[in-house]
Amino acid sequence: MHSITTQRLLLRPFSAPDKQLYFNLYMNPEVMRLICPPFNKQQAQEGYQRTLKQIDLKGNKRLSWVIVDKNIEQDLGIIGLSWDQESDDIINTGVILKRFGKGYGTESLGALAEYSFSHLNVKRITAQLASRNLPSENMLKKLGFHFIESDNAEIKSCYLEPAEQAGNYIQKVLINA
Repeated sequence: MHSITTQRLLLRPFSAPDKQLYFNLYMNPEVMRLICPPFNKQQAQEGYQRTLKQIDLKGNKRLSWVIVDKNIEQDLGIIGLSWDQESDDIINTGVILKRFGKGYGTESLGALAEYSFSHLNVKRITAQLASRNLPSENMLKKLGFHFIESDNAEIKSCYLEPAEQAGNYIQKVLINA
């Protein structure tokens, strides 16, 4: 798996030593307020173990990166991709950050979309979010995602295809040993 750099960020592969970051994010009510209820310790442990196992599966049906601020070398969040069960050309994405309103989500997801289209040959990226999650909706629109009409008033769905991606975010793609 590659690391990816942008102007301000390093996206490095998620690994076992990132357990505390995982727990800090998923158990934090402020971080989770627009996503779902925060995890309890058992749910966080199960989610962390599941993430590690899925990363190690042959065929890499899930990829996760830690979002790091390059200037202060601080872990900011986790971003990931998981392949659609019906098509290898479609991936689902999600981002979780402990700092809001600084453009880290846009920059990291923009870089990950760019990487997915250029290095993984993905044809479409999809995302789902709670209807009340307006900051994420605005971020996805800024990146060029198209929202799909739905009968479910609580969940919004959207997608991005290569020709519609807004912006260039990647500075370098680094091969990890």
